[in-house]
Amino acid sequence: MGVASVNGQQLDILSIQINNDLTSSDFGKFDFELIRAIDHPIADAADILSINLPVFVQDMDGDDSATKNLVVNVVDDVPEVVSKSISVVEGDDQASINVLRQSGQDTDGADDGLLTQITIGTTNLTIDPDGGFQSFNLYSDGSDPANPTDPSLLMGVLEVHPDGRIRFTAADDVQQGGDAVSIDISVTATDSDDDTDTKPITITVDDITSQITLSEPAAVRMQAER
Repeated sequence: MGVASVNGQQLDILSIQINNDLTSSDFGKFDFELIRAIDHPIADAADILSINLPVFVQDMDGDDSATKNLVVNVVDDVPEVVSKSISVVEGDDQASINVLRQSGQDTDGADDGLLTQITIGTTNLTIDPDGGFQSFNLYSDGSDPANPTDPSLLMGVLEVHPDGRIRFTAADDVQQGGDAVSIDISVTATDSDDDTDTKPITITVDDITSQITLSEPAAVRMQAER
């Protein structure tokens, strides 16, 4: 069993089991289990950490073989932000996505990746990974949510959770040059190794359509029936 000291506490990190049953077809087989995440030295990379385990064999006479290294390569499991899109209709319509989950599986990586930043236009907004959700106004020109160039271009409110959940609520009346208005923003996740991943998400607000139904006047209808 491999251990590490964290804040004065001994924690199990890895486990190795060796089959030394001479009658077994798996005699000499090593089973390696990584119990906890291991810090990797290179940030922003799925680098490989090699662990050298000295091993030797002993015969029935008690003679030892030369010691050799059993090399175990641990590949860094970095977070992966999943590029997704949100499409809503103006008038308080809302929709939610999770950019750290895909096909029912978490993509935050073994080192507990969390959302740490979103970028709207040229504005970088920090997400506190230890806090709750944060809300930002979203404008169709990509201007700073705290200091918009034109407040009338409000698309809606963006709600961002560190665990990857993002919800967008459309404004009541969104200025549109056509049937819809869209904007791309970037979302960044960071894990405890300082590995990061950034992907875009697209938010679209469709124009609400009004339908006018014309009914034939009663007098005209009666004349037609004669």
